Amino acid sequence: MRHPRRIPRHAVRRHHTTPLTFALVTLVLAGCMTPAPDDADAPTTAPTEAAPTTAVAPGDAATPTITPAWPTALPEDEAMSVTGSYSVVWLAIAPDDDTDSLDAAQARAESLGYGAPATPVICVPPVPAGVVAESWDDAWGAPVYFREPQDADLFAELWGSPVAAVVRDVHLACGWG
Repeated sequence: MRHPRRIPRHAVRRHHTTPLTFALVTLVLAGCMTPAPDDADAPTTAPTEAAPTTAVAPGDAATPTITPAWPTALPEDEAMSVTGSYSVVWLAIAPDDDTDSLDAAQARAESLGYGAPATPVICVPPVPAGVVAESWDDAWGAPVYFREPQDADLFAELWGSPVAAVVRDVHLACGWG
């Protein structure tokens, strides 16, 4: 009977797991499992441009949508000369002696590229519901004017924090010198 031929020892490849191999595999797996950074750490951009985003409906593939751009406001000097009606977003309304809330709204509006000059609420009729304004001293506000009502609604939505009021079909009733 013939004995099977023996393979020389040096011809057999031995498989040994070395500590170096284990370390490399561990590093590779750890790199794959590192979580993405928070959105809070990501840089932000000014909200004046439209940015494409994706919305995912359950069971559907991702569908591209567009984040709306901030609408163009009507400057107060143009609002004073408009013969038709327009819309106004009152960012804040406060008594004459409470300038802090108006100042905060004006500063935020300016940071977004909008003007919101302090204006007596009675000068932009109709006065928002629930606001008592029978004279100049009763209530002042920080308004942003828009030609189209949908622009006023969009601005109020993009503003994020609650606005004091959105009023349609207004006319500037006071003349500034």
